[in-house]
Formats: sequence, structure tokens, C-alpha cells
Amino acid sequence: MNKFRTWLYRFVLVAILFSLCFSALPLAVFAQAGSSNEVETNELLVKYAEGVSSIKELPVATKEIEKLEFIAPDTQLVTLEEGANVKEISKKLAASRRVEQVEVNAERNLLGPVNDRYYAEEWWLERVHAPALWKLSAHQQRKLVVAVIDSGIDRNHVELSNRIAPGGYNFLDGTTDVTDQHGHGTNVAGVIAAEANNGIGIAGITGDYDVAILPLKTVGKDGKGTVAMNVQAIDYAISRKVDVINISQGGTTPSVFEQEAIQRAIDAGIIIVASSGNEAEKGNPLTYPAAYDSVLSVGSIAQNNHRSAFSNYNRFVDVVAPGEQILTTAPANRLVYASGTSFSAPIVAGTIAMMKASLPDLTVQELTELVKKTATDLGAPGVDDEYGAGLLNHERLAIELNSLRTSRSAELGQVTGVELKRQADSLLVTWASVSNAHSYTVELAIGKGPFTVVPSSGYSAEIRPITPGETYHVRVRARSAIGEERVSDSLSYTEPVAGVEQPLSPPTSTVQPVDPMHQSIENQLNDKTLKDIRLETSSLSLPKLLMDKIVASNKTLTLSAERASLSIDGQLMAELLNKNPEQLNIAIERLKMPATVPAISTRQRVLSDYYSVTFTIQRNDRKETISTVESPVNLSFTIGAVMNAKKVAAFKLEANRWHYVGGHVKENQFTVKTRQLSNLAVLENAKTFTDVSGWSKEYIEVLASKNIIQGISNTTFGPTEEITRAQFAALLSRALNLPKKPYTGQFSDVQKGNWAALDIEAANRAGIVFGNSNGFFNPTDNINREQMAAMIIRAVESANPEVLAGLNKAVPFKDEAAISTFAKPYVGAAASLGIINGKPVNGGYDFSPKENATRAHAAKMLYQFLEVCEGLE
Repeated sequence: MNKFRTWLYRFVLVAILFSLCFSALPLAVFAQAGSSNEVETNELLVKYAEGVSSIKELPVATKEIEKLEFIAPDTQLVTLEEGANVKEISKKLAASRRVEQVEVNAERNLLGPVNDRYYAEEWWLERVHAPALWKLSAHQQRKLVVAVIDSGIDRNHVELSNRIAPGGYNFLDGTTDVTDQHGHGTNVAGVIAAEANNGIGIAGITGDYDVAILPLKTVGKDGKGTVAMNVQAIDYAISRKVDVINISQGGTTPSVFEQEAIQRAIDAGIIIVASSGNEAEKGNPLTYPAAYDSVLSVGSIAQNNHRSAFSNYNRFVDVVAPGEQILTTAPANRLVYASGTSFSAPIVAGTIAMMKASLPDLTVQELTELVKKTATDLGAPGVDDEYGAGLLNHERLAIELNSLRTSRSAELGQVTGVELKRQADSLLVTWASVSNAHSYTVELAIGKGPFTVVPSSGYSAEIRPITPGETYHVRVRARSAIGEERVSDSLSYTEPVAGVEQPLSPPTSTVQPVDPMHQSIENQLNDKTLKDIRLETSSLSLPKLLMDKIVASNKTLTLSAERASLSIDGQLMAELLNKNPEQLNIAIERLKMPATVPAISTRQRVLSDYYSVTFTIQRNDRKETISTVESPVNLSFTIGAVMNAKKVAAFKLEANRWHYVGGHVKENQFTVKTRQLSNLAVLENAKTFTDVSGWSKEYIEVLASKNIIQGISNTTFGPTEEITRAQFAALLSRALNLPKKPYTGQFSDVQKGNWAALDIEAANRAGIVFGNSNGFFNPTDNINREQMAAMIIRAVESANPEVLAGLNKAVPFKDEAAISTFAKPYVGAAASLGIINGKPVNGGYDFSPKENATRAHAAKMLYQFLEVCEGLE
């Protein structure tokens, strides 16, 4: 009884203290049992043999198909009608030589807290000796991002609001709304990144490190997700170049597709940490993805250092971490105690982030081995199924990391032995190995141009072509594993004009009073005859003072390199300047195109390289990457031969789908004005439909080739079907790439989660669509011709109002009296622009304003709208 009183007294005292100093976050106990009872879905994941692009091409299950979607390279998610025999269809597909892989889209469940609840303090931070690793935070070189594939996050939580990376995505409804309706994702995020030393609440495992969470929502209110959404989230995390992926969910069914996505992450240098599972007392099944060899699997221990009774144990468990009564964050600004391997995994994921902060060049294998090597052995001596290598130990990790830093930071040697040799059609650059160097780059300046990086391999690089009379300046840069750099003196070579080879110049000093690119900018700023500033480079660093001068000059800055150019006007430069940078780093990065990419049509052609533009703000030794901009950039790409210029567009590859960005062709150049900065390429498609012919064929096929409109199936469009207000608003939103924001409920009859909700709200913010006086939008009503004309002209007003300047808005149709008063100026303007036409009647034309518009009518108006606003993206 005395022990109980003492326990109760401590509980009440701590609760009172929390309520006094943390009243915004009332203490609560959160509990949710994970489930191993996986429900089979009516979905299949299918990978086809070469030459097959869809299940529609196979003589099986065509009648039972409800929906098709590509969710990863060569992987199609096939949704079957309710009642379809999923196993039988799967068996038939597996027997086909035209199918490489097929499996039922297995369910994934949160591996969340178990039901036993009791009070405890943040005992786990001391148990893993967290402060020992926090002492190394001074070594951090950049912000670290941990992707949490879970149920979302509470963006407004006081402990997390400063720790969320931009770019979170909801794979349940294809939006950026990652609001956590379950709580589990917010719990996991708090374990990793709850803000330390802010005077309130708790500290996450990463303490004072600059670590942010990228929330990827694959799990709904019911705690359930699928393999397909995990695959999409992993690929998305790869595209965002995160450092670590945490997956505190799983199921008992392995998946080849999930395993392949995980391998893609590892190939990209991203480690994946997952929970071993909570079903040890219910049969102890293998839980995936933790049971894949390539994943770092984490089990749970209790406060007595024994394996938690619920924690799955098997040969795949790598390490264990505390997983019982973990005090963490919860939605609605709360703190809760949670238990489960779901909360052991993020302790390790946060640890990995801190390790990468200290030594950025650690590989996935090195990170895994370090965590296991430094763990405290528990249970049977050595590695065992219950504890893996043992309990995570930050104290030993800190010692090992310091030792590695010391060995890898041994003074970087000078770059010597640099030589230039003229070969048959190139200049060969060679240099000697540099002690303690981790990587090398070769930099070339031609004439008085800036230095740019050229490809190199080992200790050599080749420069070609060589132009007579041109002078080439070369230098070699060595970099250590901890970021220290050494640069060689530069060597110069001038190609003789008359065939007489010139001797190499002696090395010249690399110390220059003025950066050559900065000097070039200054010169072009001072030249009143120049309207623009042009530099031949793929990257540039601008100090704040130079940014000020560019804005004041009202000149456009253009960077050109590697078959692409980027133009930044004064408005965008001012926007970036408002972020108060000490320095702005700009880069046009040519990326490696994924081995397989989704196809909009069977005759898709990639016409350009694959690019991303990066803006990085640097201030106070911290760097911030700008992922979205309000003012668009102008991009130009050199492209290959074009078959039909109208079917060419720039696209953004996101979540394994090409999203239309816009642009137009001029000779062998493609130009686009866009706010999209990453994963861009120019494609030409030749999308066709079997039920489209006559006057609407070109309009429909051009828009479908640009992925602005889709058919009702892969081969049919349904041109005579009527179109609703929601459908047309969504088409305009996509065609204009209107920025989407979290749902606000602007219209009472457009519910959150509605497929078109965010597009409708975006179009409303742009002044393109409106509701009635009762706050209704009537999204399912068919749209008539005059309403469509009104929306189209409002879209022109929003995007390019100069088009309407001085335009004759008189209505040219005989049935003008039938047109509503509000619509007449819109109809007149649309007719003047050639966006709409009438029907011949008795020597004139009727508009038929109240006639419901068809999908073919919508395609024609949208097509002509884009032609009117040529160059508008």
C-alpha cells in the first residue's frame, strides 16, 4: 500500500507540474492496438513483360476492371469490381508469359501503441545516452530531413511546427493536405523531432539538431494503408532527396514491389528504418517491410531492458530501442504516452539523421553497421533473434563517430601533379592521388568565362571539343569526407590556330581578387546597352549585395549550361531577396532519368534531358532550400526532333506520374514559364481514342497528349458525354497549374476529400469560379455553354489580362436575347478571341447558351484558350 501511495503521489505531482507549465498540451494517454488481421483488397499489383503496357492488352479480367493506375516504374495498380475473384484473376495473370509479377495489393497497418498504459517520464533518452550524441551537433553541415510514411502530422503542434519540411504529400487523396486524423504519425514525428530547449514540453531524440520531418500520408483515420501507397511514398521521398525514411507500419504479406521501391531508396543512399511489429504474443509473424534484408529493423525493450512482450523477434531484427511509455506529441497540441515498436523505430531513425549530420558521406551500409557495432549487447551473448545486435547506444556511437571524424578529417593533402595533355580530339586532365581525399571535381573555364564542372572518373577527365584559338583554364578540387576542400593552381592551354602547338602556361595562382562570374555580372550591370545579364554556367552563388544590384537594375539574370537555361526576372529575385539571404545559390541540375518512367501514350518520346532547378538561401551557416516560388521562372531546353509541336509539353515527374507544366516549341528550343522547379522533362505524346473523330479529334488528342484531360478509359474518351461544373473547374485549374492550398471549405457543398475540392478552391481564389449566394458551388450540375464561356474568360483575366485589352466584347450571335445578362460580355470576348463559335442558322449564327456542354465542347474551348494564351503555363 505504501508503494502504491508513493507511486500515486509522484503521478499526481508530475501531472500538476505538467498542467502548470504545459497547459496548452494537456497530458493524456493514447492507446491503439495494431492488428495482424489483414483484410484482402480487391486490387492487384502487376508488372508486365516488355511490349505490354496495361492489363487491358491481356485476354483476362477486362470486364472486372474498375480502375487502372501506374504507381511505380512498370507497375500498374489494377482495381477490380466488388465481387471479382481476385485470387483467381491473380492466378491467371501469374500464368501468363506476358506478366512478370503479380500480387494482391496487401494491406499495411500501423504498428501502434498497445493497450497497457502507465505513467513514466522520458526515461528512454537517458537509456540510449542521447546527450552524448547531442554534443556533436556543432558538426552539423546542413538540415537533415526524415520522411515519415504514416498517418500525417499536426502542422500546428507547438513542438513540431518549426520542424516540418516543405513538400509533404497525402497519397490517400492525391493532395498536399497531410492533416493527421489518426494521431500515429504525429506520435512518431514527436519521437524524432519534438523541439528541444523551447521552454515547454519534451525533446525528441534529435535534440538541438536541425532536423525536419517530411510527412507522407499513406494511412487514414482507420489506421490502414496499402503496399501501393507505401511504394508511391518511398519513390516520392527519393525524389525529395531525404536522408532517412521511417516506416512504423507493416503487414504479414511480403511484396516484391515494396521491396523494389526500398532498393531504389537504398541505391539513392537513403536508409529505411522500420518497426519489427507488435504481434509477438499473437504468433510472432514476420512483419514487412521490417523483415526485408535491406531494411534496418527495430524491436522494443521495456524499462527493465527486457524485450517488450509485444515486440516481434526474428533473425531480421537488427537492434532494439525503448518502446514502452514513450512520452510524445499528439494532435490538438497534446502530449501522450505511447507504446509499441512504432516508437522504437523513430528513435533509431532520428539517430541515423544525427549520424549523417556529423559525417554526411556515410553510406547506408556504414550507417547500419555503426548502429549495430556500437549497440549494448542484451540477452544471449552476441547477435540474437530477440535483441538483434542489442540496445541502441549513443555514447558508444559518439565515440565511434569522433574517431571516424578524426581519421577522415586528417589534414587533406594539397592537390598536386595536375597535368594537361593534348590528345587527338580532346584535352586530358590528370592529377595525383590526394591524401585523405574523398572525392574530386575538375573545373574548366574557357577564355574569360566562369569555371564550371566537367565530368571526371578516377584521377582523370577529358575536355572536348577543342576550338582553335580558344584558351582553356583547368583546376582540380579535392574534398574530404567531412567537407574540407583543397583546390589546385590552374593550368592553361591555348589551341593554336595555325596548327602550331603552344606550350602549357606555368601554374597560375587560384587566389583571385574578384570572382570571375561576379565580375561578369558587374560588367553587364554597368553596360546600359544590355537588357539582360547572361552567364554560361549551371551554378552560381550570389551575395546579397549583388542581388540588390540586380533587382535595382530591373535586368533579367539568365544562366545557360548543359542544354538548358534559366531566367530569373526582377520580381523573382526580389522575392528571394525578401528571405534575407547572406548568399543565394542557384543551380540547374541535370538528373539521371529513372530507368522506367510512366507513359501518357504508347508513343511517348522524351525530347530533353531531365532537370531540377535549386535555389538555396544561406544565412548564419544555415542553408534553406527553396522548393516553391510565387513568381515563375523561365526555363528553356534544347530538344530533339519533334513530330507534332502541339503535342509537346514540359512535365513534372511526381509520384510516378507526369504532371503537365506547359510551354511551347520554337525550332529546337522549348520554353516554359513555371513555378515548378524539380524533376522536369519535355515529352511528346500521341494519345488517341477509338471513339473520337471529326471536328473534335485534334482538340481532344492534343490535350490528352499533354495529360490535361483523360479518357473515360484507356482507349475511349466519351466526347458526347456532358461535363459538370466541377470537372470543368478542375480542367482549368490543371491547365493553368494553379497553386493548391489546404482545404478551407469555401463552398458548403464541396466536401473535404472530394476529388475536385482543391482544384475548385484554387479556381475560386483565382477569380475563375464562384458560388451562389447560399455558398453552394453545385459541383455535380452540368455546365452549360454560357457558364463555360464565363469561366474561360475569367481564366484569361486571371492569367494574361493583356489579351483582353481593347477587345470587342459585342455578342455576334442571333440568339443574343437568350444569353444571360451576366454572361454577355464573357460570350462576346470568347467569340472575339475565337474560343467559341456558333451554329449556322438562317444566314447567321446561334450560340445556344443554355445548352449543356459536352466533353468535346470543353476540349475545344480549353484547347483554343491555351492557344490564345500561348506561352502561358
